[in-house]
Amino acid sequence: MRQKSLFESKSTPSKPLAEKLKPQSLDDFLGQQHLFDSNSIFLDLFHKKRLPSLLFWGPPGCGKTSLARIIVRDLKMDSIEVSATTCGAKTLKELGEKASLQFQNFAKKTLLFVDEIHRFNKSQQDVLLPYVESGAFLLIGATTENPSFEINGALLSRVHVLEFTKHNHHFLKQIFERGRKSNDIYITFEDSALNALINLCDGDARFFLNQIELLQSSDLFVKKDISIKDLESHLPKKLFLHDKDKDQHYDLISAFHKSLRGSDVQASLYYLERMIQGGEDRKFILRRMIRFASEDIGLADPSALQQTISALHAFQTIGSPEGDLCIYQAVAYLANAPKSNSIYMAEKNLKSIVKETGQLSIPKHLRNPVTKLMKQMDYGKGYIYDHNAPYHYSGQSFLPSELKDSSFYKPGDLGFEKEIQKRQDFFKKRKQNKNG
Repeated sequence: MRQKSLFESKSTPSKPLAEKLKPQSLDDFLGQQHLFDSNSIFLDLFHKKRLPSLLFWGPPGCGKTSLARIIVRDLKMDSIEVSATTCGAKTLKELGEKASLQFQNFAKKTLLFVDEIHRFNKSQQDVLLPYVESGAFLLIGATTENPSFEINGALLSRVHVLEFTKHNHHFLKQIFERGRKSNDIYITFEDSALNALINLCDGDARFFLNQIELLQSSDLFVKKDISIKDLESHLPKKLFLHDKDKDQHYDLISAFHKSLRGSDVQASLYYLERMIQGGEDRKFILRRMIRFASEDIGLADPSALQQTISALHAFQTIGSPEGDLCIYQAVAYLANAPKSNSIYMAEKNLKSIVKETGQLSIPKHLRNPVTKLMKQMDYGKGYIYDHNAPYHYSGQSFLPSELKDSSFYKPGDLGFEKEIQKRQDFFKKRKQNKNG
């Protein structure tokens, strides 16, 4: 006979708070209003019980698993729930074969809910594909990662992706009030402290309820309103959501680049700090800034490139956190610099033209007559040494004849490019006078 451990509780352990407060029906479900408005195809198909296979994509704690379980209960289908972290290809194939037999013999689909489906590797997704394609499985997958990167194209084309958003302040407060009403939450907060906790949780309802559960498991807060100071003393800080090679990585750098382009120094510095606190590689940020200096500023302010390269050298010299200030300085400079994409457009234009025209013949007067035969073939004949001409400008033609008088780079009308345009006009006038 098995002896009871001294560490075993006499009573059944209670469910975690986040599990207790999970919604049990669509009426209880909070958030994701865009999925439930009057024009929602998802809601229409759900009521008709004609749902396609679905992929729920969104940040942690926004209701993906809760909604999947509500669908399972309401559709009253045979269902299986697995986690991609523990379900291998062999198990998946066995489940698929059973579902296929039921589908063939009784025309009944099996609802398969896969949590963290992005963790299935390519071969596991390939195992799943035929059962989804045949209709044996009605698949509902939940993922925090961008399906475009993590889900095979073949499987992705057979599911309907629903994007979930993080809970806003209002919905987290509603969840809190619901817990108070059911007596599952029995601690109280000062208004400022509750708002601070909600902001800390960044839309993650599960994390929010876990912190509340941690606080109310202590006797310290039974008879007092929790303050911001209490939160700072007793709660671990949550790391900012920043996946260095997935959505947040690309979304933040995109927002940063576009804020610089839009000359919004406040937004540029905000997204810079988001990336810094998220642990982004500073050299990655600086490389993008160097690219930006040429792509979006160019010769409108030639110092922009110098500023960013200087910031890179400074950061490499003193490191973080002291060197972060050098990045801040360069970002403020780039955001406030005059903007021009003329150099970027010239590059795009020339890539296309050179690809179309191929290896055009170089004019003979530009070729060096390095042998006697070349000289006899008129290599170098007629070339004018520009330093011997007035203003050090001869006005001779340098482009292949097929592209004569073409204009690839067109200066903008801001910053230093105004001066460049004046110089271009001067050269153009000298050339016209020489030729005519």
